[in-house]
Amino acid sequence: MDVDIEDILAELNTDSTAVDYSGNPLSDGISTNASTLYNNTSSSFPIADGKHATPSDKLNHIRSNTSPSISAEHDYSSFITLWRNERCAPELLPYPHHLMTRMIMRIQDQLERLEIISMDFMGQSSTTTTTTTNKPVNNNNMLPLLCMEAELERIKFVIRSYIRCRLSKIDKFSLYLRQINEQREEDHDDQDNDSLMPLEHILSKDEMVYYQRHSEMILKLFNETTLKHLPPELQAINDTTGTISMIDEPDWNKFVFIKVTGPTDKSFNNDPLLRNGSNGKYFYEVIIPELEEDVELFIGSIYVMRYSVIKNLLLDGKVILI
Repeated sequence: MDVDIEDILAELNTDSTAVDYSGNPLSDGISTNASTLYNNTSSSFPIADGKHATPSDKLNHIRSNTSPSISAEHDYSSFITLWRNERCAPELLPYPHHLMTRMIMRIQDQLERLEIISMDFMGQSSTTTTTTTNKPVNNNNMLPLLCMEAELERIKFVIRSYIRCRLSKIDKFSLYLRQINEQREEDHDDQDNDSLMPLEHILSKDEMVYYQRHSEMILKLFNETTLKHLPPELQAINDTTGTISMIDEPDWNKFVFIKVTGPTDKSFNNDPLLRNGSNGKYFYEVIIPELEEDVELFIGSIYVMRYSVIKNLLLDGKVILI
């Protein structure tokens, strides 16, 4: 179905002021870059004695509502895998809502602890220098604090890199995301199409705001500069005349390096897609459409495959990109 630019612009406001979910205009001074886009991580957390919940209270609330308890080491390992997958995948992968919330809450909790430790250290150093002026302060006591700060900065760098990578894909595929969202609304009964995944699963709440504002500005730019000056039959933004689409889609045929990890719970016998080979090793079987050939992907092995061949295994967490 052709989507006319005028039909889309008719749904937008006549002015260029963006609005948030509550309908309130967003001020021009609000920054939407990667460093500030995810600062708002508050949710509906319990507030005790009429006071605002601290990051520690929020973290404890998340832990109490997570069963079984998920350790920080497990979350960090999972996030590194997601970060690597996002950077290597040609498409925008689903956003890890719960994992990202726990990561940011833990960072805020650790920042509080570092601030308390720093204040205690400064107090002890001040006391030492006033009482024993002839004895120098031992700066080696700061080494654990510096190590904690360096580790925290490393985690923050990975999160920023992950967010920037996703924002760059949103910029590139904004029209494609709009297209699959409209297709899903038209064919909502079709449950077999992976491309019809809801945008709420692909994007976070803040990413959704960014995507809507960016796509609206792009559509208005196209209309004001070019499309409105063309004949009506040439104003469709998804025109594929001449086998060239006006909408950039992910490169599904991109070659990627994968490592087959198998089920996340390591219960090989409960995975219906796993098969046991003659050598006793488990493998997944995929089909290469161009060659009409079956390929066996053994657990623990590394392969180079087209992304379209292993996409479903990647979304199921049975392979990782390297």
